[in-house]
Amino acid sequence: LALVPVVLVHLPLVAEALDDLSLGGERLHRTLAELGTLNRWLGNTRAVTRAASRGAAGHGPVSVVELACGGGDLLGATGRALPACTAVHGIDGNPHTVAWAALHVPEATFSVEDVTAPDYSVPECDVLIISHFLYHLSDADVPAFLARQQARVRCAIVVSELIRSPWAQRGFAALAWALGVSELTRQDGLLAIQRAWTISELRQTLEPLKTPWTLSRTDPFRLIVAI
Repeated sequence: LALVPVVLVHLPLVAEALDDLSLGGERLHRTLAELGTLNRWLGNTRAVTRAASRGAAGHGPVSVVELACGGGDLLGATGRALPACTAVHGIDGNPHTVAWAALHVPEATFSVEDVTAPDYSVPECDVLIISHFLYHLSDADVPAFLARQQARVRCAIVVSELIRSPWAQRGFAALAWALGVSELTRQDGLLAIQRAWTISELRQTLEPLKTPWTLSRTDPFRLIVAI
């Protein structure tokens, strides 16, 4: 663990292997399965489903969309956690990822869309999930991006992001070693932590939003934004 690099600089525009939208085959499939396991082990599934449940409370039947959904495990878990959920839909830019997700989360629908395109907006929905995606944008672009999505969402947007921390890096490295995950998963996970915000940085990034939002720390290394 002493060999894990300690990076304290926010690196939003550095690419991960999964940012390659042509990536497919066994390397991709194994990584998507491992990320689903890590979502459960590291609390992302629990944090997002709880926040989505709060956001949907009292609104009757709801539809859920996840932006940059990856393997769809988080989307499926959220749909099952909302008793009045009528539809779940995942969006990702990699067609190979969408095909894998459709096989493993058959209760959801999926589409391939370029979510990084200028002026991109999600389909209309009640609850929008954005997990481990905002750090792909520059800090200056985040408020406008969220405001654009909010115009399409009736109840709540739930954003889940990691906290950049040397302890998060070392903890993830230890867990990745213990679980025997692939090199791609380990390297992308460490890079995701390096690309993340600190609490104060994310708060400052969100300040220009013109609508109410909350920022909460759900475990030592995760932040949930509810809009």
